[in-house]
Amino acid sequence: MKQKTVMIIGAADEHCIGIKTAQRLGLNVFATDGNPASVGFEIAESFAVASTYDEKATLAVANDFISKNGHLDGVMTLASDVPYTVAYVAEKLGLPGIGIESARIASEKVLMKEKFQERGVPMPMFKEVRDANELGLFADEVGMPLVVKPVDSRGARGVQLIRKREQLASAYSVAKEYSPSGRVLVEQYLSGPQLSTEGFMLDGVAYIPAIFDRNYEFLERFAPHIVEDGGEMPSRFSEEFHDEVHEVMKEAALAMEIKTGIIKGRARQSDRTRRAHVGRIFWNRRHPGILWREFDRRQHPPCVGRTAAT
Repeated sequence: MKQKTVMIIGAADEHCIGIKTAQRLGLNVFATDGNPASVGFEIAESFAVASTYDEKATLAVANDFISKNGHLDGVMTLASDVPYTVAYVAEKLGLPGIGIESARIASEKVLMKEKFQERGVPMPMFKEVRDANELGLFADEVGMPLVVKPVDSRGARGVQLIRKREQLASAYSVAKEYSPSGRVLVEQYLSGPQLSTEGFMLDGVAYIPAIFDRNYEFLERFAPHIVEDGGEMPSRFSEEFHDEVHEVMKEAALAMEIKTGIIKGRARQSDRTRRAHVGRIFWNRRHPGILWREFDRRQHPPCVGRTAAT
């Protein structure tokens, strides 16, 4: 039986556990990253240099790999917010994936929230603003504090919690600077505990085996920037809001046209409404049949050194 090969997009330190897990499961790994010195290249069976953000370059190296080696059986990522690149490669090569449209929604916060709104998914009030004046008008409408963020950046880059009106102009400029398209989104800030979920959709049903409490005890120290300092599992709300979290995450995924695939969600349990309000759904694609597990890093250390995926 021919050994199967999975393409892992991203080969930085945080991707090494995925590479090693795939290898333990008997798979060959073809890793790609924009950094020629990526530590994951040292342990993958094959690798190629292509930015994780460049879907066409990543597809080109995938096709080159196939021309030389005959096949790829799956494509995925982990620890990288590049759903569009993964979905693009999967769709073009006829591999399992959620599809380019769902990945496009996952990559663009305004479009994502519009889809949530259409399906009635609970979430904070939001608006795309085109200048600081529009930001001020939104503040007049919903009050302070507000969250100002880039529409299409990754992670928490450019995301700010704004408590004073005199900060609005600078917040808009910072968020715009971090947006590749120069677009800015503002959201109503909801107080209350924030949850993070790890789960998957299978034939339209959500399975959420892990719910975390996210910690933000250093908000004031790093204000206005939002810096998370870890999380705890299981969440102290796991039993109280178990059914509601499952339902909210299911509806959010279906709003993005994801019926089967791995999802990571963020939600806030509003102090005012006592409901779970979804913030964002992330998506990662796994090779069919692989269940990625958490490993004790003392027994399964990551690659030596540390680099960031590019």
